[in-house]
Amino acid sequence: MSGQEPSVGILGSGQLARYLAQSALKKGAEVRILCNFLDDPAAHLSVAKIIDRGTDESRDLFLAGLDAVLFENEFIRTDFYKSSRFQPRFFPEIEVLKALSFKHQQKELLEKLKIPTAPWKLWEGPAQALEAWLNDCEKAFPRGFILKWSK
Repeated sequence: MSGQEPSVGILGSGQLARYLAQSALKKGAEVRILCNFLDDPAAHLSVAKIIDRGTDESRDLFLAGLDAVLFENEFIRTDFYKSSRFQPRFFPEIEVLKALSFKHQQKELLEKLKIPTAPWKLWEGPAQALEAWLNDCEKAFPRGFILKWSK
């Protein structure tokens, strides 16, 4: 590459990261992938692959020289990336991503902004009350429901 192309890093290396990388490459961007394994779906599309060791060194090696960083998912250690000496533009911004990493905060924000979202119910009770809460869920969601971790 001539060095004039924007350099884009993608945190994550699954299917969504692969789609993001394909789109960035079509637009002429240099793409760098932070992956867990070299055979991850998005890793095949990038010459520049950094294995995520969860260390300051692997983080900084990934971030150094990037113009922008995209996230494959919201389960990113935001404070870890915010503490790097390298600070490319993050999309979305790290503070937004931090707020979205808790599903119940995500749902509350969507409702506050009047953005349609699936109905939901937060579990905050003691383990002994779980069965009663699940029964309430069956009544509230008669067509079925899915249990997800909040973070």
